[in-house]
Amino acid sequence: MPTEFVRNVNLVKFETDPKPEMFMMDGAMRMAVTGSSIGSSIHVNVPMLYITSPVPYVSPILPKPVPRLDYAGAVAMLIHEFAHHHGVRNHADADRLGGKVAAFLMRKRQVLEQVGLIYTRVMIHQSLPYDQILVQRGEDMVDVTDSVTDALAAHSNCSNQTRAEFLETMALSNLHWRSFQKIFSPNEEGAVEMQFNIAAFCGGLQHPELQAVMSMGADKEIAIKILDCSKDSAFCH
Repeated sequence: MPTEFVRNVNLVKFETDPKPEMFMMDGAMRMAVTGSSIGSSIHVNVPMLYITSPVPYVSPILPKPVPRLDYAGAVAMLIHEFAHHHGVRNHADADRLGGKVAAFLMRKRQVLEQVGLIYTRVMIHQSLPYDQILVQRGEDMVDVTDSVTDALAAHSNCSNQTRAEFLETMALSNLHWRSFQKIFSPNEEGAVEMQFNIAAFCGGLQHPELQAVMSMGADKEIAIKILDCSKDSAFCH
């Protein structure tokens, strides 16, 4: 796989105004196409990545496009295309390979999703070398894991512990929307709040029961507050 990027540093190309003939294969419009050699560019049909009209079972209104693919779907799509670079010609075989890789990555994950004024998806991945938390707001996705470890370091008496040391011991769980008394200022339109548990160690000792509250405003700014549930039990659940 590393040789893919050695041969082509701009491996994935997003076609915002795609030519239909580029993506039409076997009578069907494809979301992505590529060649059959290592390093061939993967062309992504950007308009097909989003739902752009209201769908009753998703939302009665759709103020902004909603992504068709979640994280697992994006992984499966890319693995499908990479498979064609390595001798897999049959689309069904490439689909199966993509599905297996995506399932492996997703075997331990928690996901929250909200379709509203701003499409929001929050994911905790526990299948990586360390727990990772990703936030998607609209079309933008950011990794806020470092922000969580920074907030944890500032809250605890382990401020001298490095980020890498926190990552080695930190475990995230119980991801859920926060729906009662606000810790932050009252939410403006389009803002959301969620909460999750944190298990962390410092100097071989486990911290008290901790929870993090994460608030995201309509401007996509993210704020994180760490709660010690032994002291702030009214806010923990």
